[in-house]
Amino acid sequence: MPKILIVEDEERLAALLVRGLQKDGYTTQVAASGDTALELILSGAFELCLLDLMMPVMSGLDVLQSVREQGITTPILVLSALADRETQETCLAFGANDFIGKPFSISLLRDRIRRLLAPS
Repeated sequence: MPKILIVEDEERLAALLVRGLQKDGYTTQVAASGDTALELILSGAFELCLLDLMMPVMSGLDVLQSVREQGITTPILVLSALADRETQETCLAFGANDFIGKPFSISLLRDRIRRLLAPS
């Protein structure tokens, strides 16, 4: 099953995402800071990244920009409470593959993950 990196500093939400995704058969790992997330994404060990924008040490937007500047094409799905149109457009312009505003339903997240992991 695909390995998903969950970049989320809110422990309860991270735990909920881990449980739900593991129940669906995915392997998961959590990064609780932007710098750790960047290091893990650059390792190439993940098929998908769920990325929060408001992260300690390094923002999710900075992570996204750095990953794309380095040519990493791992699909990135942004999950953020900052869900205004401008933020969404900025994330997509920086190379995010999709964006979901918080709060969100787990069924919507599952659908988006399946779409992003589907063979082209």
